Amino acid sequence: MSYDFVSVAPKKVNNPTRFWGDTQKCTESDILVNQGPGAPLPSGIPTYTVEITNACVSGCDIAQIHMRCGWFSSARLIDPQIFKRLQFNDCLVNGGRPLLNGQSLTFQYANTYSYPLAVSSMSCLDLWQAEDANETNALNERGHEPEGSQHLRLRERGVLL
Repeated sequence: MSYDFVSVAPKKVNNPTRFWGDTQKCTESDILVNQGPGAPLPSGIPTYTVEITNACVSGCDIAQIHMRCGWFSSARLIDPQIFKRLQFNDCLVNGGRPLLNGQSLTFQYANTYSYPLAVSSMSCLDLWQAEDANETNALNERGHEPEGSQHLRLRERGVLL
C-alpha cells in the first residue's frame, strides 16, 4: 500500500503592527492557545485539554476566531458552541461570539494524537461592537430584547430617532 502526501501551504495572515497606545488593533498573537495531555478515557484513548485565552494587551474583545485544525475530531463530545470544525483546517471558537478581554475557554478532546491548533483569522471589536455582541448574546438567551433598549443604544451612538 502506498500513500500520497499533499503539502498544504499555510494561509498567509497579515498581522497589523501595534503602536503604544493604539487600542484599535489586535493581532493573532493576542489569542493564546495552550494544550496538554489529560487522563485517558476508560477505553485508553488519550485526552487533551485546550485553553484558548484572549490576552489582548490593548483590552480588545475578539470575535469570529477561526483556527487551523486539520481534520479535527474527538471521541469525546465537544459543545459545538465552544469549538466546532466547519471544514478541513477551519474550526470556529465560541460559536463566533466575542471572547472578551481576559476571558478563556477550555475544552477536552479525545483522540489517539493531538492536533496542532493555531489562529487563522479573527475580528477585533471596538467597544460598541462588543457591547452590541454581548447584548445580542443576552437577547438570544432571553428570547427577546427589553423595550426601548435598541433605541437607547442608537441614541448613545448619536443616531437621532
